[in-house]
Amino acid sequence: MLAVLFPLRFDWLQSTMRFVVLGVSALVCVSAIGQVGGKPFSTPLRSSVPQPRDQHFRGTIQLHVDATDTIHSFFRVSESIPIQAPGEMVLLYPEWETTSHGHTVSAIELAGIRMQVDGHDIEWRRDTIDVHAFHLAIPAGARSLTLNFQYLPSRSSAKLRPEMVDVEWQHLLLYPAGWFVRDIPVAAQLELPKGLLAFTALAPLHPPDSSANLLAFSPETLDRLVDAPVYAARYTRQLVLSSPSHVPVHLDLVADEPADLEISPTDLAELQALVVQASKVFGPAPFRHYDALVSLSNQLSPGGGLEHLDEGRKIIFLPTTSPQACSS
Repeated sequence: MLAVLFPLRFDWLQSTMRFVVLGVSALVCVSAIGQVGGKPFSTPLRSSVPQPRDQHFRGTIQLHVDATDTIHSFFRVSESIPIQAPGEMVLLYPEWETTSHGHTVSAIELAGIRMQVDGHDIEWRRDTIDVHAFHLAIPAGARSLTLNFQYLPSRSSAKLRPEMVDVEWQHLLLYPAGWFVRDIPVAAQLELPKGLLAFTALAPLHPPDSSANLLAFSPETLDRLVDAPVYAARYTRQLVLSSPSHVPVHLDLVADEPADLEISPTDLAELQALVVQASKVFGPAPFRHYDALVSLSNQLSPGGGLEHLDEGRKIIFLPTTSPQACSS
């Protein structure tokens, strides 16, 4: 009996001693590393995302945005990207917004991403470093990559309501890495709730139809597309601020109530005079046309403004004079 147990006890003791020796050795090594240099250090991670280059992009990205689900308040996106070459492909979700001074676009609102190559599902993976990057392997002979996903803005942002829709393209698309956005053409379509009229600096592909809820825009480069947001509302008004001989300048008003669209002749005359004086001071206009998008809504976040190449966007908070507001 003792002859059988002793070897087992000896093996257990030998294993324990080996574990202790290895543990002590590891501690000695860690201590020695900590002493060299005196400070902790990190190993830089290398990005696997291709750097942008000025190169020709074959074809045009087809982008369809469905903004009709005002009940759940989220956008549905369908996108078709011409495949440039087989092999590793990286898609990027925009991180920068126009006029921003840092990475301001979050990827947390993306949901339900599905990718297909020529009608067949394809696996994708998130980049281990950049959460805005997606990797996939394109088979030889493939022609088109189709994306379907949803953009889920917060309820408090009030971007998608039955009375008003605020479309910011940088939240509603992915694009291939390896090109500057000025080299990638995009043909965008926007589907709106019925009864809403849209304002944007984008050129319509077809003559405007007030009864149609599907808008198709002429192809634009990606940088110009994201620089031209869309406001659509049930209560709208467009005012001409420029003279017939001047580059067109419009004031596009959207509101929650029809009464909020009222403007006095005196105020309108002052705005028109401002455009005339601006052309005298600064010379010829640097834009093809200009649309000043102004939201007179208490639902959107108040204050602030963005200056784009062919349009400016301003949200004005209208003070409420109702008894409920006064009592609160």
